[in-house]
Amino acid sequence: MTQLKLTYARIFNFTEVPSQPGAPEEIETTNESITLHWKAPDFDGNATISKYILEYHDRSELSWTQVKETITQTTHKVTGLQRNADFMFRVTAENEVGKSQPSGVTRYIKVAEPVSAEPPVIQQPLADVVSGLGATITLSCVIGGVPEPEIKWLRDGKAFKAKSMTYENRMAKYVITQVRESYF
Repeated sequence: MTQLKLTYARIFNFTEVPSQPGAPEEIETTNESITLHWKAPDFDGNATISKYILEYHDRSELSWTQVKETITQTTHKVTGLQRNADFMFRVTAENEVGKSQPSGVTRYIKVAEPVSAEPPVIQQPLADVVSGLGATITLSCVIGGVPEPEIKWLRDGKAFKAKSMTYENRMAKYVITQVRESYF
């Protein structure tokens, strides 16, 4: 009679706070708002980033003020800022374990209408996405420019539109709810 010996391995998934996100970068300024973009942390702490905490202060105030909205993306438009004031920003990532260290800070950014048009520029290109059939994926990139650029998605060199395409706060997104071979 042959004896069967069973062994098993226990897999531990340790979670910790995320690493520091990238410093915010200005992508648009108006006379009452500043739109910022930052790089997500290189390490999420083995847990989903639940939100970002964006803070700012002006030249006369050294204490940080937290933006009140819940921020889940790496691009955010801060509104209601005082015209002609200078603001500095930083961001912190948070997961189920806790908060990362704050990012580096921006230079002081003046709240003022842009003086001239800015050509479109890709500030964060599309990232490669790996997925299985039937999964949901989101393709996204950050594109800036004044006036707001017209975004077109292409497949096999031809433009197409879908209800799941959005462009808001400089973030262009295309959500594919069920990956099929025919997409590629």
